[in-house]
Amino acid sequence: MRPCVIVTRPQPQASQWVVRLQALGLRARALPLLSIAQAPRPDEVERAWRALQRHALVMFVSPNAVERFFALKPPGQPPWPAGTWAGSTGPGTEAAL
Repeated sequence: MRPCVIVTRPQPQASQWVVRLQALGLRARALPLLSIAQAPRPDEVERAWRALQRHALVMFVSPNAVERFFALKPPGQPPWPAGTWAGSTGPGTEAAL
C-alpha cells in the first residue's frame, strides 16, 4: 500500500492541499485538527481598524486571519493607511492580502 499524506490544516485549506497533493500523484486525505471561528470580540477588531494609522506594521499569520480581519472592516472605514505595512508569514497569507 502506498503511504498516505494526512493534512491537518483547518478547512478549507485542508481540502485545497489534498487536491494539490493528489495532482502530484500522492495519496492524501484531510484530517482537520483545528477549526477557524469568528473573532470572539468583533468590537476589538473594529477598534484595530480605526487605529491602523497609528501602527507601523500589522502582521497576519494565515489566510484565515486576513479574511476575518477584512470581513470586520467597519462601514465607511478609509482604505488601508499608506504608512502602515501589512506583513505575512508565508506565500498563502501574502496571496490573501
